[in-house]
Amino acid sequence: MGLLYLKNEKKQLYSAYGLTVYGRQDRYEWTIYNNKPDENVYTSLRIERNGEEIYNRNLGNRCIFEENFNRTIDNFLWWIDKDNPDTYDIDNAVIKDLCETNSLFNHLIGNRKRKEQAEANEKARVEAIREEEQKQIDLIKQYCEKKNLLFKQYYEKVYLIKLHNKDVRQMIENADNKQFEGLRDFMDKHPDNKDAVIVMDGNIEDIARQIA
Repeated sequence: MGLLYLKNEKKQLYSAYGLTVYGRQDRYEWTIYNNKPDENVYTSLRIERNGEEIYNRNLGNRCIFEENFNRTIDNFLWWIDKDNPDTYDIDNAVIKDLCETNSLFNHLIGNRKRKEQAEANEKARVEAIREEEQKQIDLIKQYCEKKNLLFKQYYEKVYLIKLHNKDVRQMIENADNKQFEGLRDFMDKHPDNKDAVIVMDGNIEDIARQIA
């Protein structure tokens, strides 16, 4: 057991994920451990979301030790932000996860946070690849416009086509992948045809490198 001596010092304790925590800080004096130093504790808790109060409680005989608060509060607010629990669930979690040490809660939320971060990193990586690919496509299209060539994308490959007959432009541009396969095979087998000829083909990165 220990004794609380009240400082009644209310202050902002933590802020993250659009949530801000306020509380009253007091001191906890241990009576059963002679050599254990006094510890900071929080005896009230108020949580706001974007300035609107969503939770407020005086903890009474319970208290939150500062060490456990610091270890748990970021995970606690992350859980509120992601799961949007009601006041009853928040109250239960305050008692179970903040007033008491709950390593399982921190472990589970930590895993969820790491998974979310990994997914965000992968999304950012894919988006960066797409942006770079689009830059390369734009570069190739500018080259085609300058050299009077037709740009045609086929899955991950691009074809730069010289038109001898302008009437076939729309047919090539509007061809779906299956239709283009036939046109491509015809141009490959008959490079001396009088309609169109492939002058360059390859994946986007290779073509962009060649024309740079």
